[in-house]
Amino acid sequence: MVGPTAASGGLLKTWVIDLGADTIKAVASATDDPRILPNVLIQGRDQRWRWPSDAVHGVGDRGSCSNHDALRQASWAHPFDGGLLTRWQTQQTILDHAFDTWGVDPAATDLVVTEPVLNPAPLQHVYDEILYERYGFARVARVPAAALAFAAAAADVVSGGAVPDPNPCALLIDLGHTSTTVVPIIAGRIVRHAVRRLPVAGRVLTNALNDLLSLRHVHLLDDAPAARALKEQVCFVAGDYATAMRRARREHAALRAADIAWTDAVFPSAAAAPTVLADYILPDGITHPRGALRSWHGPSRTPRASQLTAVRDSAAASGTATAAPTSTPAPQHVLLGTERFHVPERLFTPPEHTDGVGLVAAIRAAVAAVAAASPLAPLLYAHIHLCGGTAALPGLARRLARALQADLVDGTRVHITTRPAPALDAVLGGATWVRAGRADGADGAPFLPTPLPPHAEIAVSRAEYLEHGPQRCGQRGNALYHAA
Repeated sequence: MVGPTAASGGLLKTWVIDLGADTIKAVASATDDPRILPNVLIQGRDQRWRWPSDAVHGVGDRGSCSNHDALRQASWAHPFDGGLLTRWQTQQTILDHAFDTWGVDPAATDLVVTEPVLNPAPLQHVYDEILYERYGFARVARVPAAALAFAAAAADVVSGGAVPDPNPCALLIDLGHTSTTVVPIIAGRIVRHAVRRLPVAGRVLTNALNDLLSLRHVHLLDDAPAARALKEQVCFVAGDYATAMRRARREHAALRAADIAWTDAVFPSAAAAPTVLADYILPDGITHPRGALRSWHGPSRTPRASQLTAVRDSAAASGTATAAPTSTPAPQHVLLGTERFHVPERLFTPPEHTDGVGLVAAIRAAVAAVAAASPLAPLLYAHIHLCGGTAALPGLARRLARALQADLVDGTRVHITTRPAPALDAVLGGATWVRAGRADGADGAPFLPTPLPPHAEIAVSRAEYLEHGPQRCGQRGNALYHAA
Protein backbone atom coordinates (compact mmCIF):
# COMPACT_ATOMS: atom_id res chain seq x y z
CA MET A 1 0.00 0.00 0.00
CA VAL A 2 1.34 3.39 -0.98
CA GLY A 3 0.52 6.25 1.33
CA PRO A 4 1.15 9.99 1.58
CA THR A 5 4.31 11.73 0.55
CA ALA A 6 7.30 11.65 2.89
CA ALA A 7 9.31 14.72 3.83
CA SER A 8 11.98 13.67 1.33
CA GLY A 9 9.44 13.76 -1.49
CA GLY A 10 8.97 10.00 -1.90
CA LEU A 11 5.77 8.09 -1.25
CA LEU A 12 5.32 6.36 2.09
CA LYS A 13 4.86 2.60 2.17
CA THR A 14 2.16 1.48 4.58
CA TRP A 15 2.84 -1.35 7.01
CA VAL A 16 0.13 -2.79 9.28
CA ILE A 17 1.62 -4.52 12.32
CA ASP A 18 -0.41 -6.33 14.97
CA LEU A 19 1.63 -6.50 18.17
CA GLY A 20 0.07 -9.54 19.80
CA ALA A 21 1.05 -11.09 23.09
CA ASP A 22 1.92 -14.35 21.32
CA THR A 23 2.91 -13.39 17.78
CA ILE A 24 3.55 -10.32 15.64
CA LYS A 25 1.56 -10.21 12.41
CA ALA A 26 2.36 -7.79 9.60
CA VAL A 27 1.23 -6.99 6.06
CA ALA A 28 2.61 -4.47 3.59
CA SER A 29 -0.42 -4.32 1.25
CA ALA A 30 -4.05 -5.37 1.10
CA THR A 31 -3.11 -8.29 -1.16
CA ASP A 32 0.01 -9.32 0.76
CA ASP A 33 0.28 -12.57 2.70
CA PRO A 34 0.68 -11.91 6.44
CA ARG A 35 4.14 -12.25 7.90
CA ILE A 36 4.14 -13.89 11.33
CA LEU A 37 6.88 -13.86 13.94
CA PRO A 38 6.77 -15.19 17.52
CA ASN A 39 6.70 -12.27 19.95
CA VAL A 40 9.11 -13.84 22.41
CA LEU A 41 12.81 -14.18 23.16
CA ILE A 42 14.44 -17.33 24.48
CA GLN A 43 17.60 -17.70 26.53
CA GLY A 44 19.52 -20.96 26.28
CA ARG A 45 22.23 -22.47 28.42
CA ASP A 46 24.82 -20.12 26.95
CA GLN A 47 22.85 -17.14 28.38
CA ARG A 48 22.37 -15.65 24.91
CA TRP A 49 18.97 -14.39 23.77
CA ARG A 50 17.68 -15.79 20.49
CA TRP A 51 14.55 -15.78 18.36
CA PRO A 52 12.50 -18.99 18.11
CA SER A 53 12.43 -20.60 14.70
CA ASP A 54 9.39 -21.31 12.59
CA ALA A 55 10.13 -25.01 13.09
CA VAL A 56 8.98 -24.61 16.69
CA HIS A 57 5.93 -22.39 16.23
CA GLY A 58 4.91 -23.65 12.81
CA VAL A 59 4.72 -20.10 11.45
CA GLY A 60 6.96 -17.09 11.12
CA ASP A 61 10.42 -16.32 9.87
CA ARG A 62 13.37 -18.51 10.75
CA GLY A 63 15.40 -17.18 13.64
CA SER A 64 18.84 -18.05 14.91
CA CYS A 65 17.82 -21.05 17.05
CA SER A 66 16.35 -24.02 15.17
CA ASN A 67 17.29 -26.95 17.42
CA HIS A 68 14.14 -28.28 19.09
CA ASP A 69 16.07 -29.84 21.98
CA ALA A 70 17.87 -26.56 22.65
CA LEU A 71 14.54 -24.88 23.38
CA ARG A 72 13.72 -27.26 26.19
CA GLN A 73 14.64 -25.90 29.60
CA ALA A 74 15.13 -22.45 28.01
CA SER A 75 13.98 -19.17 29.53
CA TRP A 76 11.20 -17.38 27.67
CA ALA A 77 10.80 -13.59 27.80
CA HIS A 78 7.42 -12.16 26.73
CA PRO A 79 6.89 -8.40 26.29
CA PHE A 80 3.21 -8.60 27.34
CA ASP A 81 1.88 -9.10 30.84
CA GLY A 82 -1.83 -9.23 31.64
CA GLY A 83 -2.76 -8.15 28.13
CA LEU A 84 -0.59 -4.98 28.23
CA LEU A 85 2.79 -4.28 26.65
CA THR A 86 4.96 -3.55 29.69
CA ARG A 87 8.45 -4.80 28.71
CA TRP A 88 9.56 -2.53 25.90
CA GLN A 89 13.22 -3.50 26.16
CA THR A 90 12.28 -7.03 25.11
CA GLN A 91 9.83 -5.72 22.52
CA GLN A 92 12.44 -3.46 20.94
CA THR A 93 14.85 -6.36 20.50
CA ILE A 94 12.15 -8.38 18.75
CA LEU A 95 11.08 -5.43 16.57
CA ASP A 96 14.68 -4.75 15.55
CA HIS A 97 14.90 -8.31 14.28
CA ALA A 98 11.47 -8.12 12.60
CA PHE A 99 12.15 -4.83 10.80
CA ASP A 100 15.52 -6.08 9.60
CA THR A 101 13.99 -9.35 8.36
CA TRP A 102 11.05 -7.72 6.60
CA GLY A 103 12.97 -4.75 5.20
CA VAL A 104 10.98 -2.04 6.99
CA ASP A 105 12.36 1.49 6.51
CA PRO A 106 10.78 3.57 9.32
CA ALA A 107 11.65 6.93 7.74
CA ALA A 108 9.60 6.00 4.65
CA THR A 109 6.82 4.07 6.40
CA ASP A 110 3.23 4.94 7.25
CA LEU A 111 2.69 2.57 10.19
CA VAL A 112 -0.57 1.20 11.57
CA VAL A 113 0.15 -0.55 14.87
CA THR A 114 -2.27 -2.22 17.26
CA GLU A 115 -2.58 -1.60 20.97
CA PRO A 116 -4.81 -3.10 23.67
CA VAL A 117 -8.25 -1.61 24.18
CA LEU A 118 -8.22 1.03 26.95
CA ASN A 119 -4.44 1.10 26.91
CA PRO A 120 -3.36 3.35 29.84
CA ALA A 121 -2.09 6.78 28.81
CA PRO A 122 1.43 6.26 30.26
CA LEU A 123 1.84 3.12 28.15
CA GLN A 124 0.50 4.96 25.09
CA HIS A 125 3.18 7.60 25.57
CA VAL A 126 5.83 4.86 25.58
CA TYR A 127 4.43 3.55 22.28
CA ASP A 128 4.74 7.03 20.76
CA GLU A 129 8.21 7.67 22.15
CA ILE A 130 9.61 4.40 20.83
CA LEU A 131 7.96 4.57 17.40
CA TYR A 132 8.60 8.25 16.66
CA GLU A 133 11.85 8.97 18.47
CA ARG A 134 13.75 5.68 18.51
CA TYR A 135 12.64 4.26 15.16
CA GLY A 136 11.67 7.53 13.46
CA PHE A 137 8.50 6.41 11.66
CA ALA A 138 7.19 9.05 9.28
CA ARG A 139 3.54 8.48 10.25
CA VAL A 140 1.87 6.32 12.89
CA ALA A 141 -1.71 5.33 13.73
CA ARG A 142 -2.26 3.50 17.03
CA VAL A 143 -5.49 1.52 16.83
CA PRO A 144 -7.04 -1.07 19.19
CA ALA A 145 -6.79 -4.54 17.69
CA ALA A 146 -10.53 -5.11 18.25
CA ALA A 147 -11.38 -2.07 16.10
CA LEU A 148 -9.36 -3.42 13.18
CA ALA A 149 -10.95 -6.85 13.62
CA PHE A 150 -14.32 -5.07 13.37
CA ALA A 151 -13.18 -3.57 10.06
CA ALA A 152 -12.34 -7.06 8.79
CA ALA A 153 -15.74 -8.44 9.83
CA ALA A 154 -17.57 -5.49 8.27
CA ALA A 155 -15.63 -5.93 5.04
CA ASP A 156 -16.81 -9.55 4.88
CA VAL A 157 -20.42 -8.35 5.09
CA VAL A 158 -19.94 -5.81 2.30
CA SER A 159 -18.06 -8.24 0.05
CA GLY A 160 -20.93 -10.70 0.51
CA GLY A 161 -23.30 -8.29 -1.20
CA ALA A 162 -24.94 -6.69 1.84
CA VAL A 163 -25.50 -2.94 2.15
CA PRO A 164 -23.28 -1.28 4.79
CA ASP A 165 -25.11 -0.54 8.03
CA PRO A 166 -25.59 3.25 8.48
CA ASN A 167 -25.23 2.76 12.26
CA PRO A 168 -22.68 -0.05 12.43
CA CYS A 169 -22.58 -1.87 15.71
CA ALA A 170 -20.97 -5.08 16.85
CA LEU A 171 -19.75 -6.92 19.91
CA LEU A 172 -16.12 -7.90 19.39
CA ILE A 173 -14.78 -10.68 21.60
CA ASP A 174 -11.00 -10.74 21.38
CA LEU A 175 -9.77 -14.07 22.75
CA GLY A 176 -6.03 -13.54 22.81
CA HIS A 177 -3.03 -15.13 24.47
CA THR A 178 -3.03 -13.39 27.85
CA SER A 179 -6.54 -11.94 28.18
CA THR A 180 -10.05 -12.01 26.73
CA THR A 181 -11.68 -8.65 26.00
CA VAL A 182 -15.35 -7.93 25.27
CA VAL A 183 -15.55 -4.75 23.19
CA PRO A 184 -18.94 -3.19 22.30
CA ILE A 185 -18.88 -0.94 19.22
CA ILE A 186 -21.73 1.47 18.42
CA ALA A 187 -21.75 3.63 15.29
CA GLY A 188 -18.23 2.52 14.47
CA ARG A 189 -16.75 3.60 17.83
CA ILE A 190 -15.83 1.69 20.97
CA VAL A 191 -18.07 2.22 24.00
CA ARG A 192 -15.34 2.85 26.54
CA HIS A 193 -17.25 2.27 29.78
CA ALA A 194 -18.74 -1.03 28.58
CA VAL A 195 -15.47 -2.83 27.79
CA ARG A 196 -14.91 -5.94 29.90
CA ARG A 197 -11.63 -7.83 30.26
CA LEU A 198 -11.19 -11.39 31.54
CA PRO A 199 -7.91 -12.95 32.72
CA VAL A 200 -8.71 -16.31 31.10
CA ALA A 201 -7.19 -16.72 27.63
CA GLY A 202 -4.94 -18.98 25.59
CA ARG A 203 -2.02 -19.11 28.01
CA VAL A 204 -4.29 -19.99 30.95
CA LEU A 205 -5.81 -22.85 28.96
CA THR A 206 -2.38 -24.16 27.98
CA ASN A 207 -1.20 -24.11 31.59
CA ALA A 208 -4.38 -25.86 32.74
CA LEU A 209 -3.85 -28.64 30.19
CA ASN A 210 -0.25 -28.97 31.37
CA ASP A 211 -1.42 -29.37 34.96
CA LEU A 212 -3.84 -32.15 34.04
CA LEU A 213 -1.26 -34.01 31.95
CA SER A 214 1.35 -33.75 34.70
CA LEU A 215 -0.90 -35.91 36.90
CA ARG A 216 -0.21 -38.71 34.41
CA HIS A 217 3.54 -38.04 34.33
CA VAL A 218 3.44 -36.23 30.99
CA HIS A 219 5.51 -33.13 31.67
CA LEU A 220 5.42 -30.38 29.05
CA LEU A 221 6.03 -27.45 31.37
CA ASP A 222 9.53 -27.04 29.95
CA ASP A 223 8.37 -27.30 26.33
CA ALA A 224 5.99 -24.40 25.72
CA PRO A 225 5.68 -24.85 21.92
CA ALA A 226 4.73 -28.52 22.29
CA ALA A 227 2.19 -27.72 25.01
CA ARG A 228 0.55 -25.04 22.91
CA ALA A 229 0.47 -27.25 19.81
CA LEU A 230 -1.17 -30.01 21.85
CA LYS A 231 -3.88 -27.61 23.06
CA GLU A 232 -4.56 -26.32 19.55
CA GLN A 233 -4.81 -29.83 18.12
CA VAL A 234 -6.87 -31.65 20.75
CA CYS A 235 -9.06 -29.17 22.67
CA PHE A 236 -12.63 -28.25 21.74
CA VAL A 237 -15.61 -26.60 23.41
CA ALA A 238 -18.38 -29.03 24.29
CA GLY A 239 -21.89 -28.02 23.26
CA ASP A 240 -23.16 -29.44 26.55
CA TYR A 241 -20.63 -30.26 29.25
CA ALA A 242 -22.73 -32.97 30.96
CA THR A 243 -23.46 -34.72 27.66
CA ALA A 244 -19.77 -34.69 26.73
CA MET A 245 -18.89 -36.22 30.11
CA ARG A 246 -21.39 -39.06 29.60
CA ARG A 247 -20.02 -39.71 26.12
CA ALA A 248 -16.47 -39.81 27.47
CA ARG A 249 -17.51 -42.36 30.11
CA ARG A 250 -19.09 -44.59 27.45
CA GLU A 251 -15.95 -44.47 25.34
CA HIS A 252 -13.74 -45.26 28.33
CA ALA A 253 -16.00 -48.22 29.09
CA ALA A 254 -15.54 -49.44 25.52
CA LEU A 255 -11.79 -49.07 25.96
CA ARG A 256 -11.83 -51.25 29.07
CA ALA A 257 -14.10 -53.86 27.48
CA ALA A 258 -12.09 -54.43 24.31
CA ASP A 259 -9.02 -53.27 22.48
CA ILE A 260 -9.44 -50.08 20.52
CA ALA A 261 -8.64 -50.04 16.83
CA TRP A 262 -6.83 -46.77 16.41
CA THR A 263 -7.18 -45.40 12.92
CA ASP A 264 -4.16 -44.76 10.75
CA ALA A 265 -5.52 -41.34 9.84
CA VAL A 266 -3.96 -38.33 11.54
CA PHE A 267 -6.47 -35.57 12.20
CA PRO A 268 -5.33 -31.96 11.69
CA SER A 269 -7.51 -30.58 14.48
CA ALA A 270 -9.95 -31.51 17.21
CA ALA A 271 -12.89 -30.68 14.94
CA ALA A 272 -11.93 -33.51 12.57
CA ALA A 273 -11.75 -36.21 15.28
CA PRO A 274 -15.08 -38.10 15.49
CA THR A 275 -14.70 -39.20 19.13
CA VAL A 276 -13.94 -37.66 22.51
CA LEU A 277 -11.36 -40.31 23.32
CA ALA A 278 -8.23 -39.73 21.26
CA ASP A 279 -4.65 -40.88 21.09
CA TYR A 280 -2.06 -38.11 20.86
CA ILE A 281 1.47 -38.77 19.63
CA LEU A 282 3.77 -36.45 21.53
CA PRO A 283 6.36 -34.53 19.49
CA ASP A 284 9.89 -35.88 19.67
CA GLY A 285 11.66 -33.36 17.44
CA ILE A 286 12.58 -36.09 14.93
CA THR A 287 9.73 -38.02 13.34
CA HIS A 288 6.89 -36.01 14.92
CA PRO A 289 7.97 -32.36 15.26
CA ARG A 290 4.44 -31.15 16.13
CA GLY A 291 2.69 -34.26 17.36
CA ALA A 292 -0.36 -35.90 15.82
CA LEU A 293 -3.93 -36.66 16.87
CA ARG A 294 -5.50 -40.04 16.14
CA SER A 295 -9.02 -41.27 16.76
CA TRP A 296 -10.63 -44.72 16.83
CA HIS A 297 -13.57 -46.50 15.22
CA GLY A 298 -14.67 -48.97 17.88
CA PRO A 299 -13.63 -52.43 19.14
CA SER A 300 -10.95 -54.06 17.02
CA ARG A 301 -10.62 -57.63 15.88
CA THR A 302 -7.04 -57.85 17.07
CA PRO A 303 -6.18 -59.88 20.20
CA ARG A 304 -6.73 -58.17 23.50
CA ALA A 305 -3.84 -56.71 25.42
CA SER A 306 -3.95 -59.56 27.95
CA GLN A 307 -3.74 -62.12 25.14
CA LEU A 308 -0.81 -60.30 23.54
CA THR A 309 0.97 -60.22 26.89
CA ALA A 310 0.46 -63.98 27.32
CA VAL A 311 1.89 -64.63 23.85
CA ARG A 312 4.97 -62.51 24.59
CA ASP A 313 5.52 -64.24 27.95
CA SER A 314 5.23 -67.66 26.31
CA ALA A 315 7.69 -66.70 23.57
CA ALA A 316 10.16 -65.36 26.10
CA ALA A 317 9.96 -68.58 28.14
CA SER A 318 10.66 -70.71 25.07
CA GLY A 319 13.53 -68.48 23.96
CA THR A 320 11.91 -67.60 20.63
CA ALA A 321 11.24 -63.96 21.35
CA THR A 322 12.76 -61.53 18.88
CA ALA A 323 14.26 -58.27 19.93
CA ALA A 324 12.45 -55.15 18.83
CA PRO A 325 14.37 -52.91 16.46
CA THR A 326 16.09 -50.06 18.25
CA SER A 327 17.10 -47.87 15.32
CA THR A 328 14.01 -45.65 15.60
CA PRO A 329 12.58 -45.03 19.09
CA ALA A 330 8.88 -45.70 19.46
CA PRO A 331 6.79 -42.53 19.71
CA GLN A 332 5.34 -41.60 23.08
CA HIS A 333 1.55 -41.66 23.23
CA VAL A 334 -0.89 -40.11 25.68
CA LEU A 335 -4.57 -41.04 25.88
CA LEU A 336 -6.81 -37.97 26.05
CA GLY A 337 -10.45 -37.87 27.06
CA THR A 338 -12.23 -35.37 29.27
CA GLU A 339 -9.20 -33.06 29.24
CA ARG A 340 -10.04 -32.11 25.67
CA PHE A 341 -13.20 -30.20 26.62
CA HIS A 342 -12.65 -29.68 30.36
CA VAL A 343 -9.81 -27.19 29.78
CA PRO A 344 -11.75 -24.80 27.45
CA GLU A 345 -14.63 -24.91 29.94
CA ARG A 346 -12.66 -22.37 31.99
CA LEU A 347 -13.80 -19.72 29.52
CA PHE A 348 -17.35 -20.25 30.78
CA THR A 349 -16.73 -21.37 34.36
CA PRO A 350 -13.53 -19.90 35.86
CA PRO A 351 -11.91 -21.75 38.78
CA GLU A 352 -13.42 -21.03 42.19
CA HIS A 353 -10.19 -19.56 43.58
CA THR A 354 -10.24 -16.74 40.99
CA ASP A 355 -12.30 -13.56 41.10
CA GLY A 356 -13.11 -13.61 37.38
CA VAL A 357 -16.50 -14.19 35.78
CA GLY A 358 -17.31 -16.37 32.82
CA LEU A 359 -17.41 -15.20 29.23
CA VAL A 360 -21.21 -15.29 29.05
CA ALA A 361 -21.55 -13.14 32.18
CA ALA A 362 -19.01 -10.65 30.82
CA ILE A 363 -20.94 -10.32 27.55
CA ARG A 364 -24.20 -9.70 29.40
CA ALA A 365 -22.53 -7.08 31.59
CA ALA A 366 -21.09 -5.30 28.54
CA VAL A 367 -24.45 -5.20 26.76
CA ALA A 368 -26.18 -3.99 29.94
CA ALA A 369 -23.65 -1.16 30.24
CA VAL A 370 -24.35 -0.12 26.64
CA ALA A 371 -28.12 -0.31 27.20
CA ALA A 372 -27.88 2.40 29.85
CA ALA A 373 -26.76 4.90 27.20
CA SER A 374 -27.91 3.62 23.79
CA PRO A 375 -31.12 2.06 22.43
CA LEU A 376 -29.01 0.04 19.97
CA ALA A 377 -27.72 -2.29 22.68
CA PRO A 378 -30.00 -5.25 21.77
CA LEU A 379 -28.54 -5.23 18.25
CA LEU A 380 -25.18 -6.24 19.68
CA TYR A 381 -26.41 -9.81 20.18
CA ALA A 382 -27.06 -10.08 16.44
CA HIS A 383 -23.56 -8.85 15.53
CA ILE A 384 -21.08 -10.80 17.68
CA HIS A 385 -17.68 -11.46 16.15
CA LEU A 386 -14.97 -13.68 17.64
CA CYS A 387 -11.34 -12.82 16.93
CA GLY A 388 -7.94 -13.74 18.35
CA GLY A 389 -6.09 -17.04 18.31
CA THR A 390 -8.21 -18.73 21.01
CA ALA A 391 -11.35 -18.03 18.94
CA ALA A 392 -10.26 -20.92 16.70
CA LEU A 393 -11.37 -23.46 19.33
CA PRO A 394 -13.89 -25.79 17.64
CA GLY A 395 -17.42 -25.45 19.00
CA LEU A 396 -16.85 -22.11 20.75
CA ALA A 397 -19.26 -20.03 18.64
CA ARG A 398 -22.01 -22.66 18.82
CA ARG A 399 -21.75 -23.03 22.60
CA LEU A 400 -21.65 -19.27 23.14
CA ALA A 401 -24.70 -18.65 20.94
CA ARG A 402 -26.65 -21.33 22.77
CA ALA A 403 -25.81 -19.90 26.21
CA LEU A 404 -26.68 -16.32 25.24
CA GLN A 405 -29.90 -17.25 23.43
CA ALA A 406 -31.22 -19.05 26.50
CA ASP A 407 -31.65 -15.76 28.40
CA LEU A 408 -33.23 -13.71 25.60
CA VAL A 409 -37.03 -13.75 25.70
CA ASP A 410 -37.81 -10.69 23.55
CA GLY A 411 -37.28 -12.40 20.20
CA THR A 412 -33.71 -11.18 19.75
CA ARG A 413 -31.63 -13.65 17.80
CA VAL A 414 -27.98 -14.28 18.59
CA HIS A 415 -25.67 -14.39 15.59
CA ILE A 416 -21.95 -15.08 15.98
CA THR A 417 -19.35 -14.97 13.22
CA THR A 418 -15.75 -16.15 13.06
CA ARG A 419 -13.34 -15.73 10.17
CA PRO A 420 -11.23 -18.68 8.94
CA ALA A 421 -8.05 -17.40 10.65
CA PRO A 422 -9.24 -15.33 13.64
CA ALA A 423 -5.69 -14.62 14.80
CA LEU A 424 -5.16 -12.58 11.60
CA ASP A 425 -8.34 -10.49 11.86
CA ALA A 426 -6.63 -7.38 13.21
CA VAL A 427 -3.80 -7.22 10.69
CA LEU A 428 -6.03 -8.00 7.70
CA GLY A 429 -8.67 -5.58 8.96
CA GLY A 430 -5.99 -2.91 9.26
CA ALA A 431 -5.04 -3.39 5.62
CA THR A 432 -8.70 -3.08 4.62
CA TRP A 433 -9.11 0.04 6.78
CA VAL A 434 -6.15 1.81 5.20
CA ARG A 435 -7.26 0.76 1.73
CA ALA A 436 -10.78 2.15 2.36
CA GLY A 437 -9.36 5.66 2.60
CA ARG A 438 -7.65 5.39 -0.79
CA ALA A 439 -9.67 4.59 -3.87
CA ASP A 440 -6.68 4.63 -6.19
CA GLY A 441 -6.67 0.85 -6.65
CA ALA A 442 -2.90 0.88 -7.02
CA ASP A 443 -2.39 -2.37 -5.13
CA GLY A 444 -5.10 -4.28 -6.98
CA ALA A 445 -7.24 -4.89 -3.87
CA PRO A 446 -11.01 -4.36 -4.01
CA PHE A 447 -12.38 -1.21 -2.41
CA LEU A 448 -14.36 -2.12 0.72
CA PRO A 449 -15.73 0.65 2.95
CA THR A 450 -15.22 0.25 6.69
CA PRO A 451 -17.30 1.67 9.56
CA LEU A 452 -14.29 3.14 11.39
CA PRO A 453 -13.19 6.78 11.19
CA PRO A 454 -10.89 7.31 8.18
CA HIS A 455 -7.24 6.43 8.54
CA ALA A 456 -6.21 10.00 7.73
CA GLU A 457 -8.12 11.26 10.80
CA ILE A 458 -6.27 8.91 13.17
CA ALA A 459 -2.68 8.88 11.86
CA VAL A 460 -0.17 11.42 13.19
CA SER A 461 2.95 12.43 11.28
CA ARG A 462 6.34 12.64 12.94
CA ALA A 463 6.40 16.40 12.38
CA GLU A 464 3.10 16.76 14.24
CA TYR A 465 4.38 14.60 17.09
CA LEU A 466 7.57 16.62 17.46
CA GLU A 467 5.57 19.86 17.48
CA HIS A 468 2.60 18.90 19.68
CA GLY A 469 3.89 15.90 21.60
CA PRO A 470 1.98 12.73 22.57
CA GLN A 471 -1.15 14.78 23.31
CA ARG A 472 -1.84 14.99 19.58
CA CYS A 473 -1.66 11.18 19.30
CA GLY A 474 -4.06 10.85 22.23
CA GLN A 475 -6.54 13.28 20.67
CA ARG A 476 -6.53 11.42 17.36
CA GLY A 477 -6.84 8.05 19.08
CA ASN A 478 -9.86 9.19 21.10
CA ALA A 479 -11.79 9.46 17.83
CA LEU A 480 -12.09 5.66 17.94
CA TYR A 481 -13.98 5.83 21.26
CA HIS A 482 -17.34 7.26 22.19
CA ALA A 483 -17.15 10.32 24.39
CA ALA A 484 -17.54 9.31 28.03
